[in-house]
Amino acid sequence: MKKLMKISLIAFLCLIGVNSFGQTFGVRGGLNFANMMIEDWGFGDKKMNPGFHLGATVAMPYTDAISFESGLMLSTKGLRVSETDGDDKYTVSINNYYLDIPVKVKYSAAVNENMKFFGEVGPYIGLALSGKYKYKETIDGDTSTETDEIQFGTNDEEDDFKRLDYGITLGGGVNVGIVEVGIHFDLGLANISAYEDDAAKNRVMRFSVAYAF
Repeated sequence: MKKLMKISLIAFLCLIGVNSFGQTFGVRGGLNFANMMIEDWGFGDKKMNPGFHLGATVAMPYTDAISFESGLMLSTKGLRVSETDGDDKYTVSINNYYLDIPVKVKYSAAVNENMKFFGEVGPYIGLALSGKYKYKETIDGDTSTETDEIQFGTNDEEDDFKRLDYGITLGGGVNVGIVEVGIHFDLGLANISAYEDDAAKNRVMRFSVAYAF
């Protein structure tokens, strides 16, 4: 874990700190569909929780086909669970906000001078900034909602999730001029559960549009 963090941070700093290799800066944003892999989950049906990601990117070419990309990305993660019992319905949603740093290797194949298909893979590290828990129930036609703040830390008696997340991101898409459209999957490897006997790992599917300056 510590090696992964160091490699990601060093690579990111190198990409933004060197001015002689023709970096390309840009912005990226889009939709997230998040879930969690949780051991011994016994409540309801887990569903993808919609959210967003938004941030800045920096890319450095290595060859005509290979480049390195990093950035800072605000990204939502979490899950949504629902259960129905007759006419009664219960829904739980968790929305956590992370600051992610991905470091990816990208391979591009040109179709013509204006269009390229690409695939990319690499590690990411993330730090949870805040989060909210929402519980909604409808019983006998009456609906009530309860919200609360997620507690981050490592105390299994007081906290819900650990702040640190890390894993692998992979994806692909197409570049048309300075616009990129892609789909990515973030596979969390960190156990983010603060409870000693439980395990939870983030899973996020992202659909994004990027613009290069």
